[in-house]
Amino acid sequence: MKKLAFYAQAFILSVGFLSLIAAAPSQAIDLFSTCDGSEDKDTSICQASTNDDANTLVTNITGTLLFFIGAVAVIMIVIGGIKYVTANGNAENIKSAKNTIMYSLLGLIAAIAAQALVVFVVNAFK
Repeated sequence: MKKLAFYAQAFILSVGFLSLIAAAPSQAIDLFSTCDGSEDKDTSICQASTNDDANTLVTNITGTLLFFIGAVAVIMIVIGGIKYVTANGNAENIKSAKNTIMYSLLGLIAAIAAQALVVFVVNAFK
């Protein structure tokens, strides 16, 4: 039964991660666009002034990191829920599942707070 739960978790994690990569916004992945191509010159990154380049880069990097941290947190919440459902009344497994859910939520809250702090600091230097 534990092997089945492990394989189910691995499958859900793999499918979730691959679907998030496929749905990732192109601007979040292409952080270091050179703006040399004619199709790139209309983006907000290419129209930023020289002083805003560092601010834009930091904002894009933290936004991308927040996207991936959020994806991992959601996947961990799902894994914690599956662990909770398959605990079969075992106190250790229930405690482990609750800790997985709690720590993934705390990590998500910390990541959102860090993103808000970075945006505040970047906006203060504009």
